[in-house]
Amino acid sequence: MYLTYNYRSAPVVLEHANQLIQCNPNRLSKPLEAVSDGSLSDLQLYQTDTPENEKNIIDIIKSDNLYKNYAILARTNNLIGKESKIEQALKSENIPYVIKSADSLYARPEVKDVIAYFDFLIDTKNDLAVERLLTRNVKLFGEASLKKLRSYAEIASVSIYEALSNIKNMSFGKLTNVLCTRLSNYYSVLTDYLNKCSDMKELTAVCDYILFKLSH
Repeated sequence: MYLTYNYRSAPVVLEHANQLIQCNPNRLSKPLEAVSDGSLSDLQLYQTDTPENEKNIIDIIKSDNLYKNYAILARTNNLIGKESKIEQALKSENIPYVIKSADSLYARPEVKDVIAYFDFLIDTKNDLAVERLLTRNVKLFGEASLKKLRSYAEIASVSIYEALSNIKNMSFGKLTNVLCTRLSNYYSVLTDYLNKCSDMKELTAVCDYILFKLSH
C-alpha cells in the first residue's frame, strides 16, 4: 500500500520534492501528489553540497536587502546550524540570521507522558516512569516529596509503585496527610490503568485509552 497524497504542501513544493527523491536510485518509486491547489510560483531548489551552490544561495539573498524575505529550510541539523557550511557562508558575508528548530518528537512533554505510561505497563518497577507520572499528575508533588518517597522505597526495598500502596504508613520523612491521600488515590488510578490495559488485546485500544487518560 502506497500513501502518495500530500495534504499540506503546494504542487510546486512536491514537484521539487519528487525531483530530489529521484536522486536516490535505491528508493522505491512513490510519486507524491498534492491535494491542495495552492499557488506558490516563486520557489527554487538549490543544491548545497558544493561551495559554488552555497555561493549561489548567498548571492540571491544579498541581491535583496530585505533579508526577512528569505528562509533556508533544512531537513537535518547538519545542513544548517552548528557551524555548517551555510552558516559559515552567512557569517562571512555579514548576513544576519536566526536559527529556529522544532522540538524533537520524543522531547515533547505529551510524548514523554505516553512513553511513561507504556513503560509502567511493561514494568511496574520502572521507577523513572512512575516518578514522571506522579510529578505530572499529582498536585503539590515536587522534588522534596519525591526524595522522601524514594528514600522510603529504598529502605523498604520496594519499587516506587509498591511504596504508594502503603504511603500512609511511612515511618519517616512523613508527607502531609493531604499529599498522602493524593498519592494513595493516584496509586488506585495507576492500578486501575494497569488492570484495564492488561485486559486489552489490541495495542491500538491501549493507545486510545492512554490518550483518553492524558486528555482528562
